[in-house]
Amino acid sequence: MNPYIAMLIPALVSILGGVLAVFWHPTRHTRSLIQHFAAGVVLAALAVEVLPELGREHAPGWLLISSFAIGALLMYAMKL
Repeated sequence: MNPYIAMLIPALVSILGGVLAVFWHPTRHTRSLIQHFAAGVVLAALAVEVLPELGREHAPGWLLISSFAIGALLMYAMKL
């Protein structure tokens, strides 16, 4: 694939997203679903990319798992 086409794809998606935001006003429920999906993507990226590297370089596994779980419980507690 041509590198210029590969760079053009995210630029076009960003422009289309901006145009969509002007015309589409999602309901509160839809906005909540989108935000929860994005949070799940971030947590998955942390679990797959960052946590194993931290375990190899810095902290023991039990500490990483317990910290991850406590952080998730604190976020849930803040929501309540």
